[in-house]
Amino acid sequence: MPDLRGCYNRLFAAVRAMTSFIESRHNPRFKQWTRYLRRPQEEDCPWIAVEGWKHLLEACAWSPPQLLLYSDSDDRRLGPLLDRSREAVRLTPALIKRLSEVKTPQGVMAFFDKPRWSSGDLGEFVLVADGLQDPGNLGTLLRSAAAVGASMASTPGTVSRFNPKAVRASAALIFSVPFLQDTSPSFLEERGYRLWTASAQGRKPLFQTAFRGPTAVLLGSEGGGPGSESRQKAAGSLRIPMRPHAESLNASVAGSLILYEWFRQRSQPDKEAAHE
Repeated sequence: MPDLRGCYNRLFAAVRAMTSFIESRHNPRFKQWTRYLRRPQEEDCPWIAVEGWKHLLEACAWSPPQLLLYSDSDDRRLGPLLDRSREAVRLTPALIKRLSEVKTPQGVMAFFDKPRWSSGDLGEFVLVADGLQDPGNLGTLLRSAAAVGASMASTPGTVSRFNPKAVRASAALIFSVPFLQDTSPSFLEERGYRLWTASAQGRKPLFQTAFRGPTAVLLGSEGGGPGSESRQKAAGSLRIPMRPHAESLNASVAGSLILYEWFRQRSQPDKEAAHE
């Protein structure tokens, strides 16, 4: 019987020996990675970074890492990530901390190809971020969209989905949600989507709104609401019922409620839903 543990240890040691090691912040490649991390929304940046063991494994289910960076070569959790990565480089703990965007780095991150989608990838329901500026809100909406199987889009001027905070808030689910950036309401209308706006001044309560056929809901910022083009193009407007004098909901909360109401109607069609 072969010594499987011994074979694994020898293989693991061999893989570690083959990876590069960088210990200077002046290394040209390290400087390039720093630029990628600081400006991921730029067109000339091909990658986005994901940090942390859990999020990395989730992202690997959708896309292979182009570059794995780590500091502890003895960490046994590296095995599955090394197997899937195109390249691996070990950094000193100080260098990987310089790259990290979190308060308590876990000593591991990876760069992935940016996910690219076309209009044909969009599903029946699209939540449109219309001018949202908070990357955390956008990332949370991505996470909610992934949970219910919806798609997303954003209008020009909205924070980039490749913003590091958006990627972290999405829990690496940015790779699983079809998303069109810099998309106009007219573009969606021309492709057969019925447009709704969502705001505190919307005419129809969310839970009396029947989502039938291809639907896009345009969600604006907490302060400004949907943009003028969105209001002009929309066939209807909806609001989330609240108690009188209650503060408006955070955009990520409001958008998540809308997503789950669509999911509820899709899963358990409500015959009493109001018809348009």
